[in-house]
Amino acid sequence: MPFELKPQIQINILTKSVDEIVWTHPRSPVPPVLAGRISKATWARTFDAVRGQYDEYLSAIKGIRPIIFIPCLVPCSMPKMMKISQDWQDNWLALVQSQAEIYTPLGVQVTLAKELHCMGSGSSRNIRNEIVGLSFELGPEVQAQQHIYAPSGQIRPGDDLVSKLSKLNELHKAGAISGKEYEVAKAKIQQDR
Repeated sequence: MPFELKPQIQINILTKSVDEIVWTHPRSPVPPVLAGRISKATWARTFDAVRGQYDEYLSAIKGIRPIIFIPCLVPCSMPKMMKISQDWQDNWLALVQSQAEIYTPLGVQVTLAKELHCMGSGSSRNIRNEIVGLSFELGPEVQAQQHIYAPSGQIRPGDDLVSKLSKLNELHKAGAISGKEYEVAKAKIQQDR
């Protein structure tokens, strides 16, 4: 069952600060469905990254906020609004890729959370599928080793002991697993040799 990390209500041009946003899941504790799979630190970094996306967006639109209420100035702000929109898309794509590299080895698929947003009215109404956050879907932890988006540091069943321990250490240093998870996995690797 997937769940999403996103604002509970639609953010608009009148939203002034990221502090006004109420999230679907808080920064702490780790959401119950992820408990035992990820560390508190990993979840906190993910939350901060999503929050940061909105902080950047709200900072970018701050400068054009007064202009959009003056109809004759809207065309002048169009290039800036298009740039903000493109940066928003690009930043989300980079974020989902980086988060997939962290979560995939843990058996969690990360994708973009999207919602339909309606702008305008009447015949000039525009409905778009907008990125609003990240979506997480759990799979069996065994599948994490077979997932197509697994990072190069992934541990495979055929690897030798030194290689497995080295890759495990890389995952730990990258923040993909907690210290406790690292120690448990390390003990299991050493026991299985």
